[in-house]
Amino acid sequence: MATRLQFENSCEIGVFSKLTNAYCLVAIGGSENFYSTFESELADVIPVVKTSIAGTRIIGRLCAGNKNGLLVPHNTTDQELQHLRNSIPDQVVIQRIDERLSALGNCIACNDYVALTHTDLDRETEEIIADTLGVEVFRQTIAGNILVGSYCAFSNRGGIVHPHTSIEDLDELSTLLQVPLVAGTVNRGSEVIAAGMTVNDWTAFCGSDTTATELSVIESVFRLRQAEPSAILTEMRKSLIDTYV
Repeated sequence: MATRLQFENSCEIGVFSKLTNAYCLVAIGGSENFYSTFESELADVIPVVKTSIAGTRIIGRLCAGNKNGLLVPHNTTDQELQHLRNSIPDQVVIQRIDERLSALGNCIACNDYVALTHTDLDRETEEIIADTLGVEVFRQTIAGNILVGSYCAFSNRGGIVHPHTSIEDLDELSTLLQVPLVAGTVNRGSEVIAAGMTVNDWTAFCGSDTTATELSVIESVFRLRQAEPSAILTEMRKSLIDTYV
């Protein structure tokens, strides 16, 4: 299921957290309520790590990662790097990248198999992404936006992209990623998908402004409900017909 929450009155959950299938990073300095929401969903399965990156709390926008690796910007301190190494599973490779586009979370969107990247990233960075995260890398834009990491969120089961993405682009991206995609919004119409939510293969967290309709789209495309969407619709249709007969 998808969970709604806030970080200090901000609904931009994806700015202050990074969720993968192997670990979850959350920004330091939030309320206990914020952490306990993550921990109640995840603590039995993966570590929930409180950290800062480059001395800031906008960790979701600064790092990129999946179950194989974690990429952090060059201005991450040695202390932060050591803390991350100690906290996340041993098989996850942590790599500091010397890249001028240092908000890696805005420039890279990935799941465990494929990464979409900003078109201007260095060739060297592209190779590091492929090696560290164990993914195929594609330089891409989403609805004309070069900050691919901001305007989409996807897991190994599905994905959601900027609402103005054309049908042709949706098909192309879906083929690249090999997962079903839908164009949509979070936080009552926000187009900046990755800032408003964070997701892995079995759960999602969204800003508390996210509407019930947005939530049902998220739960359907990421297949977070055990019942398939078609089954849900069939049940609803049945109950409606029963009511009117």
